[in-house]
Amino acid sequence: EQFRLELKMLPSGNAAGDVYSNSYVADSPSLTARQPGSNLVSTTVVSPDLIISKTANAAAILAGDAVDYTLIARNNTGALVGPIEATPAPNITVTDPLPANLTMSGTPTGVDWDCSASTSTQVACAYTGTVPLGVGAAIGGPITFSAVTASTTSHNSGVSNEASIVMTGQAETVTTNNKSTVIINVK
Repeated sequence: EQFRLELKMLPSGNAAGDVYSNSYVADSPSLTARQPGSNLVSTTVVSPDLIISKTANAAAILAGDAVDYTLIARNNTGALVGPIEATPAPNITVTDPLPANLTMSGTPTGVDWDCSASTSTQVACAYTGTVPLGVGAAIGGPITFSAVTASTTSHNSGVSNEASIVMTGQAETVTTNNKSTVIINVK
C-alpha cells in the first residue's frame, strides 16, 4: 500500500534560493514483512519577480502633439521565480509620474486595474484582479493612456518618462527590473 503526503508551504522570512531538505522514514512494525522506506525531499524557496514594460506609439512627435503609452505588467520567469500567492494578500501598484512637459489627457484604463487615483500628472493604478498568478503570467491587462506634450517643449529634445511597479505583502526575488523608461523625441 502506498500513501502520498502533500504539503503546501509558504515560506516566511526566507530568501529566494534557500534550500531546505527533509528526510522522511516510514515503518510499520506491526507488519510481518517489514520494509522500512525513506525519502529525502529538497525544496528551494522561490518568490515572485514583477516586471513592467512601457512602450509609446511614436518615437518622435511635434511639440503640442499627443502620444499613447502602454504599460504591461507580468510576473517574470526564471529559476528562482515563483507564483504570486493569494496568501498573504499582495498589493500591486503601477505608478508613472509624468515629467513637467507632459500632461495626461483622460484617465488610464486597463482590465483588472483601478486607475481612479490617477491625476493629469501621474498614472496611479492598483491591481484588482485575482491571485494566485503563476510564473510568467500577465498581471491584469495592458494599462493605456494618452499624454500631450507642452507646446513650449524645446525642439530636438527628449521627453523621458518612467513607469514602475511595486508589490507589498510578499517579497520579490529581484526589484531592479521594476521600472521601464521611454524617451520620445520632440521635433
